[in-house]
Amino acid sequence: MTTRWRTSMVASALRRHVPLSRAKRNKYGVDISPTGKLLRQHRGVQYDSGLEAKYAARLDMLKAVIGPARDRVVTWRRQVPVNLEVNGQWVTTLIVDFEVQFADGRVELVELKGVDTPTWRLKHRLYRALFPQRPLKVIREVT
Repeated sequence: MTTRWRTSMVASALRRHVPLSRAKRNKYGVDISPTGKLLRQHRGVQYDSGLEAKYAARLDMLKAVIGPARDRVVTWRRQVPVNLEVNGQWVTTLIVDFEVQFADGRVELVELKGVDTPTWRLKHRLYRALFPQRPLKVIREVT
């Protein structure tokens, strides 16, 4: 049932021949039309960007892989809040796109970036200063 709905929505959008330049977009250039929303979904979950949806699909694939423990994903979570406190005083919260736990026990925080905003750059610098032993992996493109 869900698959039929998705297919019909995409087919409907393609029949209308809406060029990408005329599609509704948010301030970061993300297509917010119904077709764009479909392209940003993975397993029924709406992601903020297509990059995040692709990465979630990749994590699900790595979860199913049988191979070395360093590459095998055990669990992953999305939109993980990290409180940034200085001298016991809360300053701000950095919301990391993914927290990935691997079979060898490693936990990796992953941030996917299409556009670097000044706010994000400041929060990233603060995070690096507070947690130098816990690196934040920044990905610009999913292969």
